[in-house]
Amino acid sequence: MKSPSQRPVLVADDEDEVRSVLREYLEQCGHEVLEAANGLEALWAIKHKRCAVVVLDLFMPRMGGLEVIPQIQKFDPSICIIVVTAHATDEIVAQLAKLGVLVLSKPVALPELEALASEACSGAHGSPSAGADHNAPDHQRTRGC
Repeated sequence: MKSPSQRPVLVADDEDEVRSVLREYLEQCGHEVLEAANGLEALWAIKHKRCAVVVLDLFMPRMGGLEVIPQIQKFDPSICIIVVTAHATDEIVAQLAKLGVLVLSKPVALPELEALASEACSGAHGSPSAGADHNAPDHQRTRGC
């Protein structure tokens, strides 16, 4: 097991089962994990718990990911944002690329998600303006975290 990160990872998804699976996996890997069921809860957690990483669903009640991302970046541009979605159309991926976030498709490969979270928590991730693009069959990166 890896040593715990200094700043927590926030998992924001309106599906209880998705949050639970991601939380359990990331905790087994040594991360402190917080949960949010919607965008408003996510913003509260980010502002009060100083998260290093936000794993974010796009379509949630009370504020979706696309509305939350600019507010997260305004509050703390060093937070690594990883969008996990089953709805990664070319238009959405392009919009997220403009916002400088990473996109992973559902079902997400848990080891890949954890590797990105660990990298971000260790401070090894690139800045939001890094703009690194890497392609792999199961995901689209729009920046290096």
